[in-house]
Amino acid sequence: MTTESLAESPTGSFQPAWEDYWQKTFLLTKPDRDAESIWDIDVDRAAIRDHHRFANDADQSLPLLDLGCGNGLQTQTLARSYAGDRVIGADVSEAAVNLATLRFGAPGLEYRTLDVLNRAAVEAFHSEFGDVNLYIRTLLHFISADCRPMFVDAVETLLGRRGTLYLWELGEGAPAYFSSWIKRNGMPRDLERVLTSGVRPGSVTREQIHELFPDGRFTRLRDGDDAGTPVPKVLSGSDGKVADEPWAPPCYWVVVRSGASSA
Repeated sequence: MTTESLAESPTGSFQPAWEDYWQKTFLLTKPDRDAESIWDIDVDRAAIRDHHRFANDADQSLPLLDLGCGNGLQTQTLARSYAGDRVIGADVSEAAVNLATLRFGAPGLEYRTLDVLNRAAVEAFHSEFGDVNLYIRTLLHFISADCRPMFVDAVETLLGRRGTLYLWELGEGAPAYFSSWIKRNGMPRDLERVLTSGVRPGSVTREQIHELFPDGRFTRLRDGDDAGTPVPKVLSGSDGKVADEPWAPPCYWVVVRSGASSA
């Protein structure tokens, strides 16, 4: 399947590409070595820090949904930190869900397949779980620009009246940063697997996020720029060589609720 045909998927979700990527990643999993994923970073610099940013704003009696959970590393950490008794990791890829269940399954934690751009699936999920708090980390930039309004509609449905969204995204300068980094250091092995699967990262700016979650329809509670966590990167074709320069793209985060502010 070509990149063009993937982009024309009815939901715009690139589901076949994500399935290919996570199947390849699943096959790399060995008892003595976890599958390497470009999104794997220390939990104390991801889910734990993120939880501190949104926990006081969220009604933690609601379920927490980690949307785009991937291999479940951050989901499991959220489940340990979250005051509520129900945490769900969801991904468009069945292979990702299987990998997450294998590596990071835990009591009170469940994993589901969910295409956030499939309206019927989103409504069915909300009917089952009710309003949820949402944790979304580096997913939006993979959604094509013409499908982002559908993404926001899905977020609004999942949040309902009571839920809170924590969204963490690559910052506006990320594409230029990646290009420059690769030119200086070479191609990271884990990024190469993403690209060869047909997944095509896009970009999203802070201003675009504000436009997608406008005042009146949503209330932005807090936000900020974030220095990316420095992550060592093994280079493609290098027999395990780690680049001299860690990978640390610029990032942005925001905490959002549905509806206009009552203030």
